[in-house]
Amino acid sequence: MKTEGLTILIQGPLKEDSACLDFIENYQKYGNVVVSCYDDNHKGIKKVKNKFKDVDILRSNAEKLTDSFSQGIGFSQNSTFIWALHTMLRGFSDINSEYTLKVRSDEGYEYLDDFINVFLDNDKKIVCGNIFYKTPKSFEFGNYRLHMGDHIFIGRTKILVEAVQNLYSMYLKRDLFKPDKTLYECDAFHCAETVLARSILRQMNPEISKVANSDEEQKFFLDNILPYDINRFKKFIARWNHADITFENSFDTYVYL
Repeated sequence: MKTEGLTILIQGPLKEDSACLDFIENYQKYGNVVVSCYDDNHKGIKKVKNKFKDVDILRSNAEKLTDSFSQGIGFSQNSTFIWALHTMLRGFSDINSEYTLKVRSDEGYEYLDDFINVFLDNDKKIVCGNIFYKTPKSFEFGNYRLHMGDHIFIGRTKILVEAVQNLYSMYLKRDLFKPDKTLYECDAFHCAETVLARSILRQMNPEISKVANSDEEQKFFLDNILPYDINRFKKFIARWNHADITFENSFDTYVYL
């Protein structure tokens, strides 16, 4: 069912066999679709153009980005986080809708109605897939605070744009504010998912920056970024790239614990 004011943003490399290609038609049932990928993804781009005439495709120059990112600060050069921030931000430049549902190009999800409705019940919050969503109680070791699921999530476009833009600008030294090391992607307990969540929370409530790494901040996270069991989609393809594992229509939370 079409949701007024919703755009589905697909971000990441667009290969000829990318999982998202089998889900775009389904995504179009819910809203406009924007793809943000790279200009060397020729076969994937051609496939989308031939099959879906009304899908916007935004291409970024990977070679230029590699040079630009090599001069950045605050993120791991071995991480894909800065690339994800770029394709998200590039995609947002073509989105005017009130809400954005972000998915990855190597994944796909059907039966989005319930996911969207859970969000619309309180559209001031963020709803994210539970794939790699973690809390301090979800691990027997460590202290995983503010660890959202960033594979699929939905929120107000304005909040998401500002959260991503602030990180991207700071990392590439185009910031208009003093670099904030609590937003640096620096180790296993301060990883990309945590940094993105923290940046989103600060757009929701700027005052929360004053209590970084506190129980108050963690409570604000738990109250405002809500996990959604991706098994409820019934039909989906999700990926754990680092372990080269594909979850098809079934996701076991404990497989990565």
